[in-house]
Amino acid sequence: MSDISEKILLRKQLLAKRAQLTSHDVGVKSQSVCQKIAELPEFLAAESIAYYYPIRNEVDPRFLFNQFPDKKWYLPLCQPDVTLLFTRVDMQTQMTQTTLGVWEPVAIKQLINLADLDCILLPVVGFNSDNYRLGYGKGYYDKTFKHFKNVEKKPTLIGLAYDWQHSDRLPVDEWDIPLDRIVSD
Repeated sequence: MSDISEKILLRKQLLAKRAQLTSHDVGVKSQSVCQKIAELPEFLAAESIAYYYPIRNEVDPRFLFNQFPDKKWYLPLCQPDVTLLFTRVDMQTQMTQTTLGVWEPVAIKQLINLADLDCILLPVVGFNSDNYRLGYGKGYYDKTFKHFKNVEKKPTLIGLAYDWQHSDRLPVDEWDIPLDRIVSD
């Protein structure tokens, strides 16, 4: 089986399992993951943090957003070139669901340069022991972060996952970007 076929099959299996989670399970496990992140030195030191608005039973990072209101928070905006921009959000930000099924702010407040973010929290479909993540397959995060491979100043990339999403049979392609850390329940 090719690496692409293996990724497609693994993604399908993991998303099917995640779809079976109850909202209670998602809440409990999300709080556990967020508590671990809240204790990380690199998170505590971060001033500007990008996160995602959860869909399809992803680990919910909004616990951190609510727990640390004094940090500067940003959400991704999907671009036509399959990259992401990040816009400032706060407790009053209105959200809308896009045609891709993701939630984005209705209004763009303030965009931030990627290099000015201290930490980025990423959703995970699957991950391996080398901190490579499997996403939904469009490549938004990998294309956005591709220039980070050889730079010194970059945000800390942290994936939020459930323990059972770990798989060492996850194939890695040359365009895949490893995360600095994966935090699971």
